Amino acid sequence: MALANFSDLKSAIATWLRRTGETTFAASTEDFIALAEADIRRRLTTTQTETSATLSLVAGTATVALPSDYNGWRSAVLQTDPVRGIDYLAPDKLAQEFNTNASGYPRAFTVIGNSTLKVAPTPDAAYDIEFLYYLMVPNLSDSAATNWLLTGYPDVYLYGSLVQAEPFIQRTALLPVWKQKYEEGIASLNDQSARQRTSTKLAMRANVQERTPWR
Repeated sequence: MALANFSDLKSAIATWLRRTGETTFAASTEDFIALAEADIRRRLTTTQTETSATLSLVAGTATVALPSDYNGWRSAVLQTDPVRGIDYLAPDKLAQEFNTNASGYPRAFTVIGNSTLKVAPTPDAAYDIEFLYYLMVPNLSDSAATNWLLTGYPDVYLYGSLVQAEPFIQRTALLPVWKQKYEEGIASLNDQSARQRTSTKLAMRANVQERTPWR
C-alpha cells in the first residue's frame, strides 16, 4: 500500500494492526496520527524544518511576537551595520544580566512560552532581527492531505502512529518493534541534517581559504 496521503496513512494503520473495518478504531486513527505529530515536533531537528523570518523590534518595546509556526530557535542576528549576532539567555538569566530600565541595541534574547521573543537591553530604536528557527511539522488532515514528512519519510509517520495506537488496542507485544523503527527513523533524519550542516560549514571554510591570499 502506498502512503501518499492522510487517507492512505489511516488505512495503513488499520491494516498493520489488523483492525480494518472496525468503526470505533477507525474513528481513533486521527488521534494516533496527531499524537505522533506532537512527539515528532518535540524531537525532530532536521534542516528541512529550518526557515527564517524578519522580526521587527519597536523602540521602547522589548518583546515581539514569534512566527505562528515556531518550534524552536537556531540563531538571531541583529540587522545593523555591521550585523551582530545576539546571544540566547534563559529568562531568569536575561533578567539578571541586564538592567530592565536600560536601553540600547539588543545584545541578548530569550523566548517566553512559544509565542514571544524578548530582547535586552530594550531597543532604543527600530531594529530588525533575522531569526532562524525550526518549523512545526504541518498537521495532516482531510483538507491538508500530505506534507514534506509524509512524502519523504512515510516510515516515521507510520511507526510513530503505531506506537501511539498500541496502548489503545491493549496489545503491547509489538510495541518494542514499532518503537525501535520509529526511533531509528527520527535518529536517521536528525543525523542526516547534522551531516549536512557539517558539510556546509566545511565548504564555507574552504571557500574562505581559497579567497585568502598567502602572506
